[in-house]
Amino acid sequence: MDDRSQRTHQAHPTAAVVNQQQNITGPHRWQPGESGNRAGRPTGSRQKIAEALLKDIAAVWERRGAEVLERLATDDPAALAKIAFGLLPREALISVQQQAPAGLDAEQWSRLREILAMVERVAPPGTSPDAVLMALENGLRAEFARPILPAPPY
Repeated sequence: MDDRSQRTHQAHPTAAVVNQQQNITGPHRWQPGESGNRAGRPTGSRQKIAEALLKDIAAVWERRGAEVLERLATDDPAALAKIAFGLLPREALISVQQQAPAGLDAEQWSRLREILAMVERVAPPGTSPDAVLMALENGLRAEFARPILPAPPY
């Protein structure tokens, strides 16, 4: 090593050299949770700044909020919509998707609608839902009944 590089090396020691000189073992100087800058920002100060900002914004909003919204609605409705959607919780932003009730798939829902339309066409006006259900059940039983005994020979 020449004289100049040796002086530079001594003037700017590496982290390993500093750790060795200070009898620090391991790859890091600071333990987990320990700050390297003890004179740094006090705990909670960032929160205090945010709270002060929100308080100031709330004060301005109380004085001029409605006026600003009216102007924004007229001048830039897209910006107003963007702000409004930004304030909504994610749970409120549901996807618009048609889904049949009771977990029915599209084909089952379509068949159910056909049955309802048929009942409305065939049943006399004013028929109670109970009477309609009883007639449907009796008709289905009669249509799909299985004989208990074989038919007698003729």
